[in-house]
Amino acid sequence: LLVPGARDLFQSPHKCASLTIISPKMQAGPDNDFEFLDEPTHPGAHKLWQYWLSKGAGCGMPDRSDIDLTDIAELAPNIVIVESTATQLEYRLRLAGSALAEITGEERTGCLLSEIGNDNGVQKGNVLARWNAVVRRGFDDKQPVFASALASHPGKEHLIFHGVSLPLTNGGADVEQMIGGLFTTYRSAS
Repeated sequence: LLVPGARDLFQSPHKCASLTIISPKMQAGPDNDFEFLDEPTHPGAHKLWQYWLSKGAGCGMPDRSDIDLTDIAELAPNIVIVESTATQLEYRLRLAGSALAEITGEERTGCLLSEIGNDNGVQKGNVLARWNAVVRRGFDDKQPVFASALASHPGKEHLIFHGVSLPLTNGGADVEQMIGGLFTTYRSAS
């Protein structure tokens, strides 16, 4: 799951948040067209992960204050920042980049996870299940999450989604937010 030598980053004597590294490969996703991965498969997702690793050097996971979106401006349209609500039973999309709005057909900045997904029944349920699977795993396991899925959005069936979700503290030791990205590639013609 980590680049060579990266495991050492998570064993610091400093008072930093630490990560538990587990391999998600054996755990099933929310549907047959979705899978958790051991590492990112899209160059943009990989770049975001490498940036996150560099900001958490020596501490395991970075604090939100360590993240400067101008450092990764070329990824900004694909970036999402998710935070836990006060009840910690729901999550809010604090920021959703413009590429995400274009891909999904809806502006999601400020929305609760339960509010996302175009309301057309099966597709909305599929979107919610996928987002919940990735976000909850990141918050619960306190580790990076990588996933790939065939698009289920009407008119976007030709795309493959590549997701990354990376935990952040916010002034303390607990995971308070996730910075992530959603990237696309085209399906191969069969």
